[in-house]
Amino acid sequence: MLLRDGFHINHKRTEKLYYKDLKLSLKAKNKKKRFRSVVRSTIPKPTSPNEVWSMDFIFDQLSFGKRVKGLTMVDVFSKINHALEFDYGLNGFRVIQILESVSSQILKQLNRNRRCDE
Repeated sequence: MLLRDGFHINHKRTEKLYYKDLKLSLKAKNKKKRFRSVVRSTIPKPTSPNEVWSMDFIFDQLSFGKRVKGLTMVDVFSKINHALEFDYGLNGFRVIQILESVSSQILKQLNRNRRCDE
């Protein structure tokens, strides 16, 4: 209103009048709702063992402050844990070694899906 009437006042001064002197509050703006463009589909559940495996990384800290990382590989259908590796540092080469050792043991004859939790 002040601008329409021809007054040019700093916005900090007008806000000070609103908040401190007159003890008024400005209207909160409505947040714009975000629209998801992609419809999410449900993940099909496995029907037999060794069909879908899930792998996840775990991070923890020991009592003396040292951080440890862990890798778990679980069969989604039977809930059997096929790999559980903990180390102070799991790099990509170590993860590949773990995947190759597990796949050579069990998944050699099977060509199935592997899912990684994000």
